[in-house]
Parts: sequence; structure tokens; C-alpha cells
Amino acid sequence: MKYAVFFAIFVLSLLFIEGEEPLNKKEEMKMKKLVATLLSIAMVATMVLCVPGAGLTAEAADSIYHRDIKFTAITVSEVIPRVSVSTPAVTAALYAGMTYEQNSDGFELELNVTDQYATAAGNAVIQNVALTNAYKIEANLKLDFKICRGIFGNSVKELAKPVRIAAWLPANYDPNRDYGAVILKTDGTYEIRGDLDLAPEMITFDTKYVTHIAIVSAPKGSFDVYKIADPASMEQLVFPVWNSAIPSTVPTTENINEWVKCGMISPWAEVQAEVGNYSWMVFQHWFPGEENVLGQTFENAMKAAGGKEMVYVDPYLYSKGKILEQTANPYVLTFSVPKNLPAYGEYAVAVCNMDGTVSVYKDIDTNENTVSLYTNLFRKYAIIWGYEGTLKEVK
Repeated sequence: MKYAVFFAIFVLSLLFIEGEEPLNKKEEMKMKKLVATLLSIAMVATMVLCVPGAGLTAEAADSIYHRDIKFTAITVSEVIPRVSVSTPAVTAALYAGMTYEQNSDGFELELNVTDQYATAAGNAVIQNVALTNAYKIEANLKLDFKICRGIFGNSVKELAKPVRIAAWLPANYDPNRDYGAVILKTDGTYEIRGDLDLAPEMITFDTKYVTHIAIVSAPKGSFDVYKIADPASMEQLVFPVWNSAIPSTVPTTENINEWVKCGMISPWAEVQAEVGNYSWMVFQHWFPGEENVLGQTFENAMKAAGGKEMVYVDPYLYSKGKILEQTANPYVLTFSVPKNLPAYGEYAVAVCNMDGTVSVYKDIDTNENTVSLYTNLFRKYAIIWGYEGTLKEVK
């Protein structure tokens, strides 16, 4: 009976999620009321089974997220014999932004290195640095850092934190000179890195920028000030487990949203006092169109908060057959980190206010695979991802 209810909710929700024409506000409210009416009897009948107890715990998630990740480095260069990455593969995958979905689907890491100049603007930067510092350019290399499975995947130009890269020098390197790297950053500027290892035939450096580098040489001691080792580059991280079930004191449909799970974790007595016994949440995606004003408002809020990506979600609350968009008291709402967002970083929640503006709230819990907030609004939401330590609230 319980699963039949969830299946019915899923089917009904598709009626207004995937229609040919987007629903306006009035039509959307009518459809939600229709869903509420059709499900009221079934939900009341199964209420005893669905309301969690005080000691409820989350279901175990798939252990596949703990798998080893393969990292392949391929160098095709007439100058540099070999380039590799010393950072542990799982750590590098997390810094590169691998999602829970990509990890569960068996995606790997790949670094392709070729002889290639940067763009005209990038090459001008490298040439100017070399001229200013009296560096000799030994090699110009293009780095293509990919999260991929076969031909499918995406290239990454900037990582959340630095990885450690090693480059073997040309066979005719001069042991009486020092070697370093001029690295192009994604904002068009550059950084210089000195050699971190003692082996004369190679250089090792930490960077989070993986687009173009120039291997350069200079008199002994020229790169001493640039020997900057970042402890993060050699951290041994474990890929977090996706949270497949969020405990909820208010019954929540579980199967409508396969990417994100949601639950209200405030004490049931507090919620019951306001919304009554026969209350539940329906949780699903929403997709703003290209010209959708609200979608653009969310986009602007994400950028103002310092976010990089977001996933839209829509938790709405039923009480006694009616939709509650706002409650008198705030409650704790918890989401799993979406499967299709990077599994490493910082998360926040954007909420559509009653006046149509959007506020962004930082995560109030300490779990790496969930994000929570206090809220009295049950309307359009978005879960935002950004680099660790970069997100801020927008009110």
C-alpha cells in the first residue's frame, strides 16, 4: 500500500512536471490541489505506517561510492618525456568536482598533456613573464584534465584545491640551472611555482589550475621563493557516501526525486501543533525555462552567494488537504547533497520568498552529504554548490 501511494504520487506529478506547456501559477496550484485531493484518503490510511518514530535512522547507502578511482596520465610531447599526478586519485577526483552520480557510474580521471601554445592572450602573458624575469622557456604544454568514462565526460580547468604535478625534464636539461613552471590561471593571470623535489631530472609543483603551463629555467635560486607546497595536495580523502534516505517526522514521498532526498527533522510534536496530524510533504524537481523570470532570479542569487552550480527542488507541504506555502513557525528541513552536484565543497539553499525575491542560507548541519536550514517557506528552492569556504548568505 505504501509503495502504491508513492507510485501514484510519482505518476501524478509527471502530469505537471513534463507537460508540453509550462504551467502558470494558477494552473500549478490547481494541479497540486488535485494531487492532494486524490491522495488524501490513501495518505490517511497509511499514516500510521509512514510517520517515523523518534529513533528513526537513515537507510544504508550504496557502498559503491567507496570504490577506487583510476587516474591515467598520457603525455604526447617531443620535449617533456612524462607528466604525472602524485595526488591520491580519490582526492584529485573530489577536487575536480566529481559528482556522486559520476562516481557510481564508474567515471575515472584522465590527464592528457601535449605540446601546444596557449591562446594568443595566454601566450603573451607567458612571454612577458619570461622576459621580465629572464626565464628561458623550455616547453609549452597544454593540460586537459578530464572526468570521463570512455568518450563521455567533461574537462576541468580549475580544481577546488591544488594537486601535485610532476614533469620530467628534457634529456638535455642543464643541471646547473633551476627549473620552474609558469601556470596560466582561469582569470587570465598567472602563478609561478618552483620545484618541490630533490630529483634533478624532474620538477614537482602544486597547482589547482590545469590548462596551460610553461616549463622554464633560470639561474640557481631563481625559484626558491616559489617553492610553495600545499598540504591539501597530498590529503588522502575518501569519497563520501550519498545519503539515500533522510529521516523525516513529516511523511515525505520518497520516489518523486531520484537526485535529492528531503526530510523535515524538527520534532513531530512541534510540527503537529501547527499543521495537524494529517500532513505530509511532496518533493520534486522544478525546471525554469530559458525566459523564466524566477529562474533568472535564482541564477542571480546563486552568483551573489558565490556559487558555481545549483539544482532546483520543490518541497511543498500539505495539511488537511490544503497546500501550505508558509507556516507560522520555522522548522528544520534537510536535503541530501544532490547526486548531480560535486561531492566535495560547500553547499547552501536558495529559497523563493513570498514576494518573489530569493534568499540564500548557508548549511546549518555538519554532515558532508546533507544540507539543512531553518525555514517556514515551502515553495521553490535550489541547492547551491561552491568551493569550500566561498559561499555567503544573501538576504
